[in-house]
Amino acid sequence: MKIISFVGWSKSGKTAIIEWLVRELKRRELRVVVVKHIHKPIFEVDRKGKDTWRLFNAGADAVMGVSSRRFYLLSRTQNTLPLEKLCGVLEWIYNKVDFILIEGRIPSKHRRPPVVLIVREDREIEEFEKLKEQIVAVVYWEDSVDRKRIARAFKGKYIISVKQKEQLLELLLNLR
Repeated sequence: MKIISFVGWSKSGKTAIIEWLVRELKRRELRVVVVKHIHKPIFEVDRKGKDTWRLFNAGADAVMGVSSRRFYLLSRTQNTLPLEKLCGVLEWIYNKVDFILIEGRIPSKHRRPPVVLIVREDREIEEFEKLKEQIVAVVYWEDSVDRKRIARAFKGKYIISVKQKEQLLELLLNLR
């Protein structure tokens, strides 16, 4: 199982890149799970007034919606679940997962997944230099980012234009 975290500012293109990767990985018949880190402590995935929404808002610790083709679990937590627990749950549910793609960062005591940084503007580069050790690739938007500046800041890392996403796919497929 390969776990890769995608980080970048809001509107940097993380979702679009992950969406493209999911399609390409599924085309290769791989099992892919995406975990989206949400910064808001309380968020809604259900619609107000629906039965599952009502049961959860009545105070249930968890509500699971199940149909013949889908399910979802909405559960209360005190803190963000650590990556180890999330991976354990996903492996238990799906038996075998080839890729877990994380949009954002999930706290972890033991696992430090490789990071792909998505940069849309030059001013975003400095904020993520602290992750340099974990970053395996920087994906940038050619029309608004100076490639040389990224190459200096992230020397030795893969620097990939968003127009060449296939290079990112190959890198992720070959990660150990």
